[in-house]
Amino acid sequence: MLKMVCICDRCKKQFEAKLAQRISFEYTLTPEKTIQSKIVEYVAQAFPKTPRDYCPECVAEIKDFMKSKKESEKEAAENEPE
Repeated sequence: MLKMVCICDRCKKQFEAKLAQRISFEYTLTPEKTIQSKIVEYVAQAFPKTPRDYCPECVAEIKDFMKSKKESEKEAAENEPE
């Protein structure tokens, strides 16, 4: 019997391939703007365009982080003086 496994690109944990969730990062800046900015260049190196596989636990942590980020931005906008 053949069993397919994946290794999480975030935590390096081994898990069944059928549980993998793939995330692909897409850049929204033009190549000209990317070339002009060293910060953008470093971010592009940190998040390569190749799709990455994540285990269910890491996906849950990423989703929780995104929710908390949105909530904190929402709170900051509400507390901003007009």
